[in-house]
Amino acid sequence: MKTLEKNKLVIVDPNHEGGHNNFCHSLAELLAARGDSVVYVNRQARSVDNVPYVHIAQGLPVGGRLSKLQEYFAIGIAVAKLSKDGYLIFWQSINLYLLLVIFFILIFGQKRTRWVLTLHNLVPHSNTKKERFEYWCVEKFAESSLVSKVVYHFDFFKEEEYRKSYYSESLRRKMFFVPHHSFLTDECQKITYRDKVRSVAGKKNINILIFGVIRENKGVVEFFELLNRSGFKSNNLSFTIAGRCAANIAASLAAQIKRLAGKVTFEVIDKYIDDDEKERLFLQADYILLPYLDSFMAQSGVVLDAYDYGIPLIVSRNLSLSYLLESDKTGFVYDSNNIVNVFQHEIFDAQQYAKFCSNIEWLCTNKYSSTSIHQVYTKIFN
Repeated sequence: MKTLEKNKLVIVDPNHEGGHNNFCHSLAELLAARGDSVVYVNRQARSVDNVPYVHIAQGLPVGGRLSKLQEYFAIGIAVAKLSKDGYLIFWQSINLYLLLVIFFILIFGQKRTRWVLTLHNLVPHSNTKKERFEYWCVEKFAESSLVSKVVYHFDFFKEEEYRKSYYSESLRRKMFFVPHHSFLTDECQKITYRDKVRSVAGKKNINILIFGVIRENKGVVEFFELLNRSGFKSNNLSFTIAGRCAANIAASLAAQIKRLAGKVTFEVIDKYIDDDEKERLFLQADYILLPYLDSFMAQSGVVLDAYDYGIPLIVSRNLSLSYLLESDKTGFVYDSNNIVNVFQHEIFDAQQYAKFCSNIEWLCTNKYSSTSIHQVYTKIFN
């Protein structure tokens, strides 16, 4: 049987910055450290040095559409050359710009190149024509004979009821499911914040953190609106909302916060959160809240951030997040029927909190560890 050590692969990523870049860098390092010959090509402005893989950054310091076209053109050239050298193409996501790159590679690269595609979703985040067209292109590309295997980050889609609803059986035969689009690196395992003993025993006030960019589909305004309507009366909660807030929801969020004055306390940090401030916020939090709307079919890297710090979660009835949380047994799922009970009573249960923390510790060293992720990708690439 062919081993991973014989694989040569190029990870192609359209992103310029952000959490997905971090994931790809971590994955490239993981695979390279275990014997793969790995090249990571993306749009970052500068290449990362002193790593066990080759990073080719195609980003330009100038913004705008012309810069994007130049960046994607450079990606196409780099990947076409690597395909002629026998590299498997491990393609991360897709957009309209990347369609041009794919055609470029097909014309100038190795015609019999193996492609593995990572699908980040099959359900558009919005109903715009542009996004619906992009997602249609994703599905058709994934179903084509060019793509030998498809990696999908929503493992609940393994269930029969979702498989029939969202994708074809021909695509299903190519699909490999992984539990999340992030994992905990070996470095996370060495320097872990889970060493802090967490407990809510005897606490008079619970600190709840909402972390990340606040957009409409994150459901933050709807959460506080529901809390206001529910008859919630507790004055023992502190909410920290940390991350840039979209301008179109800032006023609505402020109005809901004002209505809760006297019942809960708030800290709103409307800006980009750097690593030092992120550490402070996560260390003081008792729970991480993810109130995503039901229609927002997505995962959140904040889940793995919470696990790394050993923090239980509270999530909405969002299909992806609630499935993940109920499978992992790492927190509470709220809806309109139980929101008062969850936020006035259940989150103070010290025994249940300890169980969540114990489950998180096991998950971090098993399900989401770099060793487990390596085993998943060994199966995919072989």
